[in-house]
Amino acid sequence: MGAVNLKFWISEEDRNRLEHLVDYFARGNRSAFLHLAMKRMETLERTERFRDLQAHGRHADRNLVSIKCRSKASLSEYSSIGASVRSRR
Repeated sequence: MGAVNLKFWISEEDRNRLEHLVDYFARGNRSAFLHLAMKRMETLERTERFRDLQAHGRHADRNLVSIKCRSKASLSEYSSIGASVRSRR
């Protein structure tokens, strides 16, 4: 697996926060921190999508109009969530 060098800018006031988090969660390794942060954000995204699906199901059970989902994913994409959750057990 190859690596790509990405450059981005952060404000001076955020630099100390970033360095603290990198030190705390990844022992100073920014690449490891970014990898960990991406995994956590993906988990958060799946959680939000699952909550949206649950809310949609509750509304459908009550014969209410479909709610607007926070995520832009279509309901057909939610079918993979159950399989994903089951595979992690």
